[in-house]
Amino acid sequence: MPLFWESCRWNPNVHFILATDQAEPFNKPYNLEFMPFTLPDFWAFLGRGIGTEIKPMRPYKLCDFKVTYGLAFQDKLKDFDFWGWCDLDMVWGHIRTFYTDDLLSQYDILTSSHYSINGQCTLFRNVAHVNNLFRKVPDVFDILKQESWWGLDELRLNEIALEEEKAGRLKTLRRQLQVSESWNFWEDAAEHFELKEKGTLEHFPRMLAPCRWEQGRVYHCATGKEMVLHHFLLWKREYPRNARWYPYWNASMTGWEMNEDDILMHFKPGRAGARWLHYFMTRFGVATLNRIGRVIGRCWKSLRPSGKSARVKNPGASSEAF
Repeated sequence: MPLFWESCRWNPNVHFILATDQAEPFNKPYNLEFMPFTLPDFWAFLGRGIGTEIKPMRPYKLCDFKVTYGLAFQDKLKDFDFWGWCDLDMVWGHIRTFYTDDLLSQYDILTSSHYSINGQCTLFRNVAHVNNLFRKVPDVFDILKQESWWGLDELRLNEIALEEEKAGRLKTLRRQLQVSESWNFWEDAAEHFELKEKGTLEHFPRMLAPCRWEQGRVYHCATGKEMVLHHFLLWKREYPRNARWYPYWNASMTGWEMNEDDILMHFKPGRAGARWLHYFMTRFGVATLNRIGRVIGRCWKSLRPSGKSARVKNPGASSEAF
């Protein structure tokens, strides 16, 4: 959390709102507003926003409710042209470098993933048509009342956005602007071939860690590219359980950087498998791994049962900031 708060501090022209039952830290950035809620009260608050009663559920279900924030927080958002959502298991780079006034004037939705609207960083034009897009998801209110996570904030809302784009009623900008340590061949390959058919994916590889944060900016170490955020997708689950495999961080008051030698130690194949994968990436490059991923994707697609999605759902624990 201190890393997230500090990265907010370096974006002084962005206003952050955090609904939480936690006390405010003594060094809270001035642009981070705390809204005190108990969890049951927050569920009731979301229900009032969409005009239906919502019973309390497990916290991760809040991911599905991100699509309703434009309505639930409308009183807070009335003076803003755009609003967005993010996670807390991440750090920001310089947001306005990537979301300029010129881009905001051209698009209704802007996200930090090249293949889909995502839960880490998506911006929405604050107008009724965009804020109510989630209502077009089939059986959306039944989905919202179910305990399980349905991915409304990502692929399901993305499907609706695609339909609206084809009808000329919406403009969406999808770019790969975030760094993550996640790489699941099966999931990525399946997504690649499913979404490429719909014309939403041009570049297959995700930007993999390591990265560095320096004076409010995130850089991808392998390419030197500046990114809008770094998402701690898996490390938060592995540490401190696998602390000896946890990447070493060089940290100071103005920046930090990960040690590349240990970057893949959290992967499920175990330490030996991770070292093999790291060697393979270093020796043959990401492009070769991409080609292997595409072959796996073709095999996966040809073998999967008709009418069923090949996407692997793997929700993890995360919190919401908006």
